[in-house]
Amino acid sequence: MQITLNRSRLKAAVGIKAKRKELGKQVAFILGMPDAVKAMLGTANLGNVEMINKALQTGPVSEERLKGLIANKYNVAADTPALSGYQTAFTQFIHQNMPELDMGYEALFDHVDMTGSGQDYFEILAANMTAAWNARAPGEKTKLRKAIQDEELSVKMVEFSDGIELLDVWLDYSKFYRIEQAISEFINGYYEAKAKFHYGIFTSLTGLNFDVSSYADNVAALNGAAASIHRKMRGKGLPGGENAGLTVLVAPEHKGKVNKMFTATTDSETVAHGKVVEPLTARINNVISTTFVDKDVNGYWLVRAGGRIKKADWKALTIDTARDIEVSGEKFVGVGQYNCAIGDTDQVLFVPFK
Repeated sequence: MQITLNRSRLKAAVGIKAKRKELGKQVAFILGMPDAVKAMLGTANLGNVEMINKALQTGPVSEERLKGLIANKYNVAADTPALSGYQTAFTQFIHQNMPELDMGYEALFDHVDMTGSGQDYFEILAANMTAAWNARAPGEKTKLRKAIQDEELSVKMVEFSDGIELLDVWLDYSKFYRIEQAISEFINGYYEAKAKFHYGIFTSLTGLNFDVSSYADNVAALNGAAASIHRKMRGKGLPGGENAGLTVLVAPEHKGKVNKMFTATTDSETVAHGKVVEPLTARINNVISTTFVDKDVNGYWLVRAGGRIKKADWKALTIDTARDIEVSGEKFVGVGQYNCAIGDTDQVLFVPFK
């Protein structure tokens, strides 16, 4: 990650107190960049580097849009002169750093915004009801479904925190590279821990293995697993038809094997030459690869993303500062609040490779 401070503003600040104040403003702004960009690009475009780059190429980082976003997030007028410097920093951050942050997990969840809700939990409703749209004659009463098991999964807020210390001597002698390195590692560490947490609820699942023994090859097994998930969605009030599409979660060492399955289209040489017994019919919307899936995992998770798979943020990464007179430095303590859960494991299958 490449973090660049506005060094001219730091140098222009007169006295160590003024420099510390300016540094605090810049650190707070930088820490807010990833979540602001995420809001701008949309979670659907964060699945992998290719999708992020494609979203960036469509031109979402125009100066006017960025200024509007910054003004809204930081409650300042969009025509504030200071924003011109921030706009450049914002654009550089998007192109240099967003593809390096592992946010692929965002595409696996429906997001619940708990910011300012006053509640430290959210609920996933898992009402088990069978869809029964019956024909009726004009004037006939509708048969109400009364046998509904209303179950709730309560997901509590979890708070995560870490801190760094930036020394006055780095400001006194313009050692800005030291500050930039410390901030970079701080941000990387936060989002790495957040990614590990969210992927972990999938990789820790047990008892969801799809039986591939009756399938001739990996393509046929993928078709069968996709159909199995779609059938399980029937009557749950969730889109379960083939057009709903699915997401693959896999280790980067095996992403090529998954992508190879996608070449088995109806008119492909793979099918024509009998290398597979049938073409790929499953609709896959997204392939997410992450090092938080162990390389020894011989298969992939197939996920009906969203639905009752939900995540929430109560507080984006923010900082509090305090003076440490013993070392002549400034303490920066970062705090984030979030959690996630899978409310219905029928939306997930682990598919072993053949």
